[in-house]
Amino acid sequence: MIRLTNVHRSFGPNHVLRGASLEIRDGETLTIIGGSGTGKSVTLKLMVGLLKPDSGQVYVDDQEISHLKDEQLAEVQKKFAYVLDSIRDTDQKLVKLTGVTVSPEVAVMRGTRLLYRGRVDDRYIELGQERANPTRRDLEAALDLITTGRPVAVKQTRAVGCILADLMK
Repeated sequence: MIRLTNVHRSFGPNHVLRGASLEIRDGETLTIIGGSGTGKSVTLKLMVGLLKPDSGQVYVDDQEISHLKDEQLAEVQKKFAYVLDSIRDTDQKLVKLTGVTVSPEVAVMRGTRLLYRGRVDDRYIELGQERANPTRRDLEAALDLITTGRPVAVKQTRAVGCILADLMK
């Protein structure tokens, strides 16, 4: 069961949710329909703990999740699958627009505005040199800031990878 009770969420002066309440029982299917900017994605992100409400409560299986520590929230999030919008760029128009030059390198955009470009993480130090485990997760940090309405502090990082040969022509 998922329940939102009197949830408010704003991004700066933009009040996206004002006192939203709903309940989804186990086994029930709910579709959220609305225009751009009406709070559909914000509501989903609140339900899975990717955003916290400014006020109000969010319950998953009768557990209020808004104030959970990261480790506790991670356990709750294992119950969900959330897919971010993505685009397959088969003709490399977006690659050329964003300036991506190597693989793996990512670009995160809102409309035509580039919000982040660079590496997924710092696993690869140089070509042929990699760490056992990354120490920085740059894409994850950028997406966390973007999905919570905050500006990305480091908008570009240096990606290490194979050159996208088609761009060299």
